[in-house]
Amino acid sequence: QCGAHLLRRLAVRRTEVRRQAIYRLNQWALLDTAASFKLGTDGLGLAPGDHLRIAHDVPFIGESGRVFADGTATTIKLDRDIIVAFGSTYEVEVRSSGSVDGSGKEIVEVVALHASMIPGSGTATLSAGSTITLAGSGFATMVPQQGDVYSIGKTGLTAEDFTVLSVTLDAETMIRSVKAISYNAAVYLDNTFTDMPD
Repeated sequence: QCGAHLLRRLAVRRTEVRRQAIYRLNQWALLDTAASFKLGTDGLGLAPGDHLRIAHDVPFIGESGRVFADGTATTIKLDRDIIVAFGSTYEVEVRSSGSVDGSGKEIVEVVALHASMIPGSGTATLSAGSTITLAGSGFATMVPQQGDVYSIGKTGLTAEDFTVLSVTLDAETMIRSVKAISYNAAVYLDNTFTDMPD
């Protein structure tokens, strides 16, 4: 009786085995970038499983910093020099520290740079503290404020999505060490293979 009960508990459907196998293979194939970094108070709310966006200028995934001074819906001032090149389009992503949506979450908006900010040939430097003009009507639900976090880069490359794996705290310095892996929603899809019978 006990042996039969144990076997029933250990039995796994073929579809579940298939689903887990596809998930593991997708993880191996699609999650190819790891990140580790340290944070101060910005890391207070991070926990394993959280989704975040990371920008870093070395792998050419945006450049980030803090807004230098209050802007308007159609202008922004950044705290660092940004080099832009002819033939490319750029956008800036800003996380507002002073505006929240209906559910109480900070507003994040991505807006393209106005074409006048891109040189007619070669490269140009958008100097730190200078006014950068945005395309169209600019930000729809926020106005950049001094200290807001931003990321700027070529269109589609302002930041990359990651999932937090672990957060450890140094109790003496209150610095948090974060480990994360790239996020790709395709990892969770299991519809790319034909269904196996039960």
